[in-house]
Amino acid sequence: MLKFLTIATLVSHALVAGTFFAFSTFIMSALGKGEPSQAIRAMQSINSTILSSPFMVAFGASTLLSIALPFVAKFSGERSWSPYLIVVLVLSVVGVFLVTTAGNVPLNNQLDAVKAPYTASQWDDYARSWLVWNHIRTAAGVVAIACLSLFLSK
Repeated sequence: MLKFLTIATLVSHALVAGTFFAFSTFIMSALGKGEPSQAIRAMQSINSTILSSPFMVAFGASTLLSIALPFVAKFSGERSWSPYLIVVLVLSVVGVFLVTTAGNVPLNNQLDAVKAPYTASQWDDYARSWLVWNHIRTAAGVVAIACLSLFLSK
């Protein structure tokens, strides 16, 4: 049971961190190469579409499983409490979930309120701030994956 739960946690984090990594490394850059109006409309569409996508299942699962995993490990008798799992819990809750809800989501909401005519500064300000938060949650997700991998290898 513990191994299955750990793998499920790792896979959900991989899906989420991979999505964040894509935005950090090429999606936002590609959007910024076009007209600001196109970038803003595209990101507004992404922001509304993602809420009803399978991504949200992976995002929720990565957080909930990361919270449950240390407790399951502690009380399952299979393994004792692991520092790796505590790091995963903190990275998931603080570095991914809270960064998303306190950093990226408010910026998305602000962008959704922007109406035409769109300006380059609106996109640039949004993208710059949004990417800072996205880089943080990407790094947190990748380190969580590494910790889960280390836990599995013990």
